[in-house]
Amino acid sequence: MAPRAVTFHATAVKRAGLTAFAVLLSVGVPVLHAQERAQEVDLVRLQCMAAIPLASQAILHGQVTEGHSGVPLPSTIHLAWGLPPGLHPSEARPGMFTNNLLAPSGDGRYIFCDVPVDNPLFIWAYALDRDTGVHQVRLADSETLRHDMGVRVLTSLGDVVGTVVDHDTGEPIPNVVVTVSERETALTDTRGHFRIANLVAGAHMARFERIGYGEPEIRFVVESDVTSVLDIRLPVEAIAMEPLVAVVDRRAQWLERSGFYQRLQLGLGSFVLPSEMDQVRHRTLAEVLNTVPGVRVTPECGHLSCRSNIRMQGNAVPGCIPTIYVDGRETRQIVPGGSIDFGLISPTGDVAAIETYRGLADTPAEFLGSRCGAIVIWTRRGSGTD
Repeated sequence: MAPRAVTFHATAVKRAGLTAFAVLLSVGVPVLHAQERAQEVDLVRLQCMAAIPLASQAILHGQVTEGHSGVPLPSTIHLAWGLPPGLHPSEARPGMFTNNLLAPSGDGRYIFCDVPVDNPLFIWAYALDRDTGVHQVRLADSETLRHDMGVRVLTSLGDVVGTVVDHDTGEPIPNVVVTVSERETALTDTRGHFRIANLVAGAHMARFERIGYGEPEIRFVVESDVTSVLDIRLPVEAIAMEPLVAVVDRRAQWLERSGFYQRLQLGLGSFVLPSEMDQVRHRTLAEVLNTVPGVRVTPECGHLSCRSNIRMQGNAVPGCIPTIYVDGRETRQIVPGGSIDFGLISPTGDVAAIETYRGLADTPAEFLGSRCGAIVIWTRRGSGTD
C-alpha cells in the first residue's frame, strides 16, 4: 500500500501516487498521564480512520511549542523519508520528490497517518522564522508515536491588552481575572481594561472569570513586538450558591454602654448572656443562678413567702454574702442572714443578662460593694425600652 500522511484539513493532495492529508487541530495538548495517553492514541487513530478509512498502519503525531514556556506555536511541519543520497532533509521542499509532505498548523499540532515503517523518517518544523532542527524517528508496524518539537523563541515577545464589558449593557466590568495560558494573570480596572506584557509569541488561550458571569476561553495569537487587542463581552450567568448564613452580633446598646461586653472580654467573672436568658425564661431566677459556676442558691420558705439564701462557693470567707446589683445599682432586698426575694427584684422573663464575681480579686471596681463578690443583674427595663 502506498504511504499516506494526515494532518486535518481533510484536504487530499495527490502527488506521484502518494496521498497527503492535512489535518489542522486547534486544541493544545496538555501534559498527559498514562490513561490519558491511551485515550489520546485512540482519538488520533479515529481521526486517521476518518481521513483514510482503511488506514491502520503507523501514525506519527505531536505538537510544536516554544521550547522554554511550552506555548503552542503556529508552524509548518515537514516530513520526509527515502531522501536521495547527499540531500539534507532541511533542503527538501514539497514537490522536489515523491516522499516529502508538508502540514501547516495553527497551533503546531500535527498528525501523519500511514507513514512508512522500519525506515528513517525525518521531521522538522518552522515557527516564527525559526526551525526545530531535523529530528529522525523510526516507527514499527501499527505503532502510534507522539513526537513533540520545541523552538526557542524567547526573544520573540508581544503584549496583549483588552477591555471586558457586559454582553447586554456594554458597561465595563471591573475585577475580572484574566488568565493567559495558565501562567500569566491580570485584573481589569474600573474601566474594564487589562494588560499583560511580555508574552511569548505564539498561540495562547485566555480565560475570563468574574462571579455572576460566564467564563469564556478565547484563543489568540501573539506576534513578536506586536500588541494584540482583545475586546471581550461577558454574558451574565446565574450561579447556584450555598445559602448564606448571616451571624448577627445582638449586642444590646444599653449593655454595651454599661461595660457588660468589655468585662465579658476580660474573663474575670461568669456571665449569662442575653441569648442564654432567652432560652431559660420558663425557669426561676434562683434556678438560673444555680447554673452559674460558684453560685449556690437554696430556698427558705415561711408561712407567707419563700426567700432564697445565696452564697459564693470558693470564697475565703465562710458564709460570705455577695452584693446584689440591679441595673448597676446596689439592691437593698437582702435581709440579715443573706436571704433574698428574687421576685421583688425582677421576674425571670425581665432579666436580660447576669454577671457574677466570686470574691474581691476578680470583682470590678464598680461592683466592689463587699469582699464577698457580686451578682449583677441587668433587666430589660433598665434599657429604657419595653
